[in-house]
Amino acid sequence: MTSVLFLVLYVVVITILLLNLLIAMMGDTYADVKKSAKRLWHLERARIALDLENGISMSKRHLNSNKYWVDVQGERYLQVEQVHDDHFYPKNGEIDDDD
Repeated sequence: MTSVLFLVLYVVVITILLLNLLIAMMGDTYADVKKSAKRLWHLERARIALDLENGISMSKRHLNSNKYWVDVQGERYLQVEQVHDDHFYPKNGEIDDDD
């Protein structure tokens, strides 16, 4: 009778230890995946952009590349739009009661 009790106790303890080991291993795997996830996301995004760019003909690609560039006295500059937030807010602490 004691041998059966020890066997049952052994099986229960080993099962708990193995489950604990499995949980620890899954936690380590999750940490590793989370650590490399952002880097892999950037890599896949770059691959998709490259595939899309390679799918466009050279003439169309050059046409679109000149869309955002401005020539000033023979120098090429990237054209950038800036949003000025002060255009969207009332000046001098005035309250807009148009509602």
